[in-house]
Amino acid sequence: PPEFEIISRRCFALDFQQWLESRGERFPVPLTDFPDRLDMFAVDSKEKYFWRSPSGDLAGTVARLRVLRNDLTTSELVTGWQRYLRLRRIAPWSSRAWLAFEDSSLSEAEERHILEVATGHVAAIFVAMLAAWTCVFTCSLRMALAAACSGGFCLLAFFLCR
Repeated sequence: PPEFEIISRRCFALDFQQWLESRGERFPVPLTDFPDRLDMFAVDSKEKYFWRSPSGDLAGTVARLRVLRNDLTTSELVTGWQRYLRLRRIAPWSSRAWLAFEDSSLSEAEERHILEVATGHVAAIFVAMLAAWTCVFTCSLRMALAAACSGGFCLLAFFLCR
């Protein structure tokens, strides 16, 4: 997000573009040339920027950003980045981005908040998977809805009783 001042970055797309341009090539490369250029970039690069699928295709990339904290707490930074990622997922070029961060100065309350947010995401994925599997195995949308509601109520009770 613009309100977070980025002081350093390691980003596959930007570094791949700079690497190509330093070799006198244009970015983006033609799709037919991309696998070869990706292999050459992987050899030349000291960073681990991406993962490959079992078939050898590009499966995912990573970007590392360091931001100037200013007066923001870690919780505010995390919330801001999560909001930014949600907005990016709505866009037509959306990606499945997630946030991972390193910070040794977390307070106990901030750690607890981050853990609760992560637990909520895992719980939501669990309920969605429960509904999907119920739908697949019973071939019934009603059963899937019942499973999702039951799972949702169990999670709600869990979070309220903690």
